[in-house]
Amino acid sequence: MQIMTKDIFSFPVIFTDDYGTNDVLCYSNGYSLQLELRGIRLTGTSFNLLSFSDGDRQKALATFVMDKFDTIEGLFCVKLPLSIQKDTVMTSGVLLLNFDYRNEKNDITFSLEYNNQTYGTTGVFSFVEDVLITLQKLLPEGCRLRCCMSCRFSSYHPVGNNDFGALACFRLMKGDVVTVDDKHSLMDLWDKSIKENKHITVQETFICPEYDENTGAVWMYKSF
Repeated sequence: MQIMTKDIFSFPVIFTDDYGTNDVLCYSNGYSLQLELRGIRLTGTSFNLLSFSDGDRQKALATFVMDKFDTIEGLFCVKLPLSIQKDTVMTSGVLLLNFDYRNEKNDITFSLEYNNQTYGTTGVFSFVEDVLITLQKLLPEGCRLRCCMSCRFSSYHPVGNNDFGALACFRLMKGDVVTVDDKHSLMDLWDKSIKENKHITVQETFICPEYDENTGAVWMYKSF
């Protein structure tokens, strides 16, 4: 499989639908996903936006259950690394996310394996944003999630976002981030980042070397 960039990591995915179950590796650079499933190369920013080439469309129609928008309907069970700071020490855990798109659903369940413990709930979520908010509350005192979701340079668009991978990163516009104080100024920043070719969309669980914890000093459109 051709890999997108040199700065990538891989994680396991178990995919299940009416045609069976497959164990594969998914490759990510923190911004987009790439995997090969049943001989078809899939790419996208999230698991409900995976696309294939026009040349593979007929094969995909015979291989997957899909809706009228060519969205693959199935269960994606993924294991992603998640950075956690315990007091002053950086640690990590493994976040299990189940994206259930079967029968036109859009349900997410989760659990976290961290420090020989498992954290999770029986609830069903629609957005990874809410998963991480809930998970932060479940972690022991002194533990703080370190990921794009908790970074001061990230925000969602006020109009709405996808369930995963639709978080905007404004690390190329740090001077502009501090001027944002409401939805209107955020939309202005969003438009400016696109116009200046500085717009980046990241996965909530990712983390980069420019991470800076959100302390509440900067207004942003997210609940973390």
